[in-house]
Amino acid sequence: MDKNMKNTKKWVASTLVTSMLILPMTACDIKMDETGSGAALGALAGAATGAVIGGATSGRHNRGGHALVGAGIGAVAGAAVGAGVGYYVKQKREKLEKVQNVQVAEVPAAQTQEGTPIAEHVTVRIGAQFLFPVNSATLSPEGIAKVTELAQAIMDNENPRIIVKGYTSSEGGDGINLPLSRNRAEAVKNVFMARHIDGSRITPLGMGSMEPIGDNNTEEGRMLNRRVEIEIYQH
Repeated sequence: MDKNMKNTKKWVASTLVTSMLILPMTACDIKMDETGSGAALGALAGAATGAVIGGATSGRHNRGGHALVGAGIGAVAGAAVGAGVGYYVKQKREKLEKVQNVQVAEVPAAQTQEGTPIAEHVTVRIGAQFLFPVNSATLSPEGIAKVTELAQAIMDNENPRIIVKGYTSSEGGDGINLPLSRNRAEAVKNVFMARHIDGSRITPLGMGSMEPIGDNNTEEGRMLNRRVEIEIYQH
């Protein structure tokens, strides 16, 4: 094996190790709210994947060269995909922020503790008082108008994947709160479907009093916990 081939293999190996070290940290710590950030992460992941495939599929005498080519192709493809996702999330956030009385946040790509990947997405949070009467899963007229406005901001040609989560305070116990939160999520889904969002792409979840964001010992905290959260994914 000549010196150039050895150097190529060393560079590819170094790139793969660096990618494996950087990617998990980057996914959790960097908020990819700009297209460039998504492109950078996509390029890094694509380079690592392309190098592995290029090296694995080539012959023994040209493995380093194929890995190098694969890394370059993977970087270009990964950058394109990453940039597309980053632009989609940024654009969706900007549309949703125009809706009053909602909180909108970009959530960067990450992994659960079990290693399950979580795609970059937008989360919308809205207090239940803007949607439902007390202890009811029937949307108020104002609530229907609000969910319709959200649907109009969400709709696009990408056929997004949506998760609707209903939450309650801890008052009343799980026997009441779990079905109430589920029915509220279903009510939001039904309005989305009426606005021509594909129902097969919408998952309603009743979370009950889980994942509180406020203190259930105070009225203010309980009001914060009574909410609906909508997660919008590009695919």
